[in-house]
Amino acid sequence: CPGPRAFRLQAGRKFLLAMFTDVFAEVARAWSKISCHDSPEELSYYPQVVLLATPIGPGVAKWQAYHTSIMLGELEYSFSPAGVSVFRGPASHAACPKHPEKTLIINMGTTQVDAKGFARKMRTFFEEGSYDLLRKNCNSFSDVGLQYLVGRRLDRQFRQMEKVGASADRYSYVVQITTGGAYRPNPEADRFKAVQVVGALEAEGRTLLSRPQNMQLQRQHVIKRG
Repeated sequence: CPGPRAFRLQAGRKFLLAMFTDVFAEVARAWSKISCHDSPEELSYYPQVVLLATPIGPGVAKWQAYHTSIMLGELEYSFSPAGVSVFRGPASHAACPKHPEKTLIINMGTTQVDAKGFARKMRTFFEEGSYDLLRKNCNSFSDVGLQYLVGRRLDRQFRQMEKVGASADRYSYVVQITTGGAYRPNPEADRFKAVQVVGALEAEGRTLLSRPQNMQLQRQHVIKRG
């Protein structure tokens, strides 16, 4: 007869399986509602960098999945199966059932990085069709983007759930099984490593904006730094 420890392990496994199933379904519904990924006119002054994080699916304590994106001023930058999208306002969170009530708004400071150059460079690493729910997702984009913009990585709490899922699926295919095969590892994401992308971006250097003399929306002179 199984002991208390076996029952706890079985209950934990069932909880995780149910959570991954719900998370996958919610993410799929959210992305299906977003059809536009054209870039509005982008910023040309020092923008405020804000991280948006919305819980998705059920969650208990640290076992919570999140959708994240980056706001530069009033423009949102996010990553989905369609690639890097730029919206006016937090459009990618609008399809999440827990937005805006549960959405976290975290001020990350200001950046000198040219917003248009930021989007262009990020698209070379986060291509359309390379999205993977567990290994190269919106949080991967936010993680790399924050490091590039303000020199800070995405807090681990926002990536805890997917890391557990990726590890479990690597050895037991648990996420593929629980989603009925709806989740399949994307081979286009096999070689993605956040630390390597950060290194490549640093090696290329940043396109910086000279300090504006006032805070009006005026185009600034762009300088290059290696």
